[in-house]
Amino acid sequence: MKLRKTLIIVFAFLIFLLTANAVNAGLGISPSRMTVKHLLRDSHYEKTFVLSRSDPKETVNFRVLVEGSIKDWITTDKGTEFTWPASQQRFPVTVIVEPPSDTPNGLYEGSIRFITVPKPEEELGGSTAVVVLAAAVQAKLTVTGEQVLEYTILAVTIKVVEEGLPIGIAITINNTGNVKARPTKVHVDIYDKFKEILLESHDITETEMGFVDAFKRDDIIIEIPNKLGIEQYWAVVSIYRDDVLLEEESVMFEIVEAGSLQRQGILKEIINEEEVELGEIVKITGVFENTGQTGLSAKLVLEIYKDGKLVDLIESELISVEQGKTESLTAYFKPTEEGKYIIKGHIAYSGKTTAAKESTFNVKAKAKDLVTSSIVALVIKALIIILCLIVGIVIFFRMKKKIKGKTTAFFQKPKKSITIEDEIVKVKEETPVKAEKTKKSRQKKTEETREKWFEPGGKKLTIDLYKVGEELVIQSTIAGVKPEDLEITIQGDIVTIKGVRIKPDEEPSKSYYYQECYWGPFSRQIVLPEEVDPSRMEASLQEGILIIRIPRIEKEKKRIIAIKREKDSR
Repeated sequence: MKLRKTLIIVFAFLIFLLTANAVNAGLGISPSRMTVKHLLRDSHYEKTFVLSRSDPKETVNFRVLVEGSIKDWITTDKGTEFTWPASQQRFPVTVIVEPPSDTPNGLYEGSIRFITVPKPEEELGGSTAVVVLAAAVQAKLTVTGEQVLEYTILAVTIKVVEEGLPIGIAITINNTGNVKARPTKVHVDIYDKFKEILLESHDITETEMGFVDAFKRDDIIIEIPNKLGIEQYWAVVSIYRDDVLLEEESVMFEIVEAGSLQRQGILKEIINEEEVELGEIVKITGVFENTGQTGLSAKLVLEIYKDGKLVDLIESELISVEQGKTESLTAYFKPTEEGKYIIKGHIAYSGKTTAAKESTFNVKAKAKDLVTSSIVALVIKALIIILCLIVGIVIFFRMKKKIKGKTTAFFQKPKKSITIEDEIVKVKEETPVKAEKTKKSRQKKTEETREKWFEPGGKKLTIDLYKVGEELVIQSTIAGVKPEDLEITIQGDIVTIKGVRIKPDEEPSKSYYYQECYWGPFSRQIVLPEEVDPSRMEASLQEGILIIRIPRIEKEKKRIIAIKREKDSR
């Protein structure tokens, strides 16, 4: 008894191991820490983290749980719950920090946990054990009332420029402060390709430059006029904060012929909500990457379809996209009907368009309308159930009555069986009009039977086709046909059999009881499965069986080629 219990426990444990859901094994997040100094009250800070897993076979649902003194400040761009699609190994999530206006100065700590959510029991089949995993980010946030302007210059770059277009200088800034940052002045000296002759100088003040937001790393683009010819040049870029020189970079760049730089880009994806209520505005975003060799202007063009018909054509504003950058272009649509909509979109830029991408969204009725429609649906269902019950009761009593009648008939004396001779006598005894009707009815039935003699649909010969040795053989039963009434032809890989079954002379006193024999023309075409030699085809007809023999052509499968040895001519 003890052994039996032990075996049951071991067996149950094995089932648990075999059915455990290990889809989320190997879950991780990078980076795993977030440290921010100089946070201002009512400020906005963002940082992107990447979840990763080793086995992306299934879609996984996640819940975001924030713990510690920062729990009321933290949100994510995915909300508190999100879905990680199957086949995607890495999944970015942006954490957003917004300290309230009444937050005291000081250090605040906590954690942001991304926890897998088990699937409903009905999806798992009831007997599947679930492994719940989590990835955590440890956060240390310092709130201060002091504005901190703190940034570093990471790089200065100038890309190839077409003749006549402005020269774009990109200054990459890492802003570690809690306010927007930009240089106060940039001085640019342009030299020839040997860096010996100063050709021109430019000063750009802070009012002519953009900003880099707090805690961000980004580029500030400044432009200077371009009157230079096609050639290589040097630019010495000096960057100042107030009167202090922060960075000085010498950058070589090139002016090329107008129109020679490739303009290229791709629409990476279309993003929109999957479901909205009627009357809500749908925000549709196209993510565009400039993969060409120069900056360009682009706009998102969208076609909205419903039930296969174009219902609207919308466009975003035209924006500039620097070479190598990715930008989001947004347009808005307000649906007027419920149902499924299809979005077909592309990016228009520099006289070109990207390949189109598609997305969909559903428009549902408002909550109040849904309640009304649900009540109507329930009333209709109730009426249908009542109607089905009434029909069922009627059918029940009718069936009960029939069964009762059959039971009574079972105990009655059985009727005498009717033979064919009795049927003939009955026909003879019927009145002339009734006998004629009976005769026509039987002729119709025999005619239908006769039509089925050649399947399918009549007048089509039935055959057997098989292979024997080096021959293909076609065999068919065609009793009552003379050889001179048959015609057999072959063209390519198609064999055609035509013939006619001639009906004997009718006797004037005939009166049919059954008429099932087929008389008249028939034919059949057979497609041969292999290549044959039609010149050696033979046919024979014996005892109503037609046999056609056609020799196959065997192709040479393998041939060995001898290699000759050439004599040495030296």
